Amino acid sequence: MQLSKEIRVKLVQEKEKLIVGMISEETTDEEYKDCHRRINDIDNLLEKDKKKVCFGISPDTMVVVGGNLLGLFLILNYERTEILTSKAIQFVLKGKP
Repeated sequence: MQLSKEIRVKLVQEKEKLIVGMISEETTDEEYKDCHRRINDIDNLLEKDKKKVCFGISPDTMVVVGGNLLGLFLILNYERTEILTSKAIQFVLKGKP
């Protein structure tokens, strides 16, 4: 699951609020520890989200492209080994504009 931009912005804002709250002189040790734990949790969420975004290409798109290439390869291989020829390019799915 990838975090949306709005959620990432809200997490960063919450982290900044916690840091400002930790700086205040009225913060007790328990509140400080709680804020520190919450900041670490937010950092972990943001770090996991960064690791998930590798290519920015959805798995569905990868499957469609792989299927198209496999089909094209099979048709071209058939044309090479058989006497009949066809227009292999017509079988490739066209992308949406």
